[in-house]
Amino acid sequence: MITRRNAKNIWTAGRSIFAALSITLVLLAAATVASAQHGYRITKRLTFKKGEVSTTVKGTIPNTLEAHEYIFRGRAGQTVKIDLSSVREDVTFYITDDEGNYMDEGSELRNWDGELPADGEYHLYVSSTSDKAIRYSLFIQVATDI
Repeated sequence: MITRRNAKNIWTAGRSIFAALSITLVLLAAATVASAQHGYRITKRLTFKKGEVSTTVKGTIPNTLEAHEYIFRGRAGQTVKIDLSSVREDVTFYITDDEGNYMDEGSELRNWDGELPADGEYHLYVSSTSDKAIRYSLFIQVATDI
């Protein structure tokens, strides 16, 4: 038989568990935000000047913990040409569609060109296997005919 005293103890225990879970969730959310602020993945949207079909961006990856993500929109049938240049060989990229499917079999590319299969956003990830900072230049061209 549940008495008032037992019901109160159950209620108190339930509140304590709820409070502990709430605090844990808040701490996990704070840790996630903090890690994002440390730049483990820097995300940038690529834009093209009016009337132009290409752009060049430059960046520096400080170490293996950071990757740069570039997002651009494309249409089915457009041809994309990407060239990554750096004095170091240990910086590469890969490209995926919006669902995470690789646009190429390789995941450590320096150059790529191909035709976009569908309308949508595409993600280009530049990363390094070096513990030292690496500068790079990324040329991307998106056109109907290259």
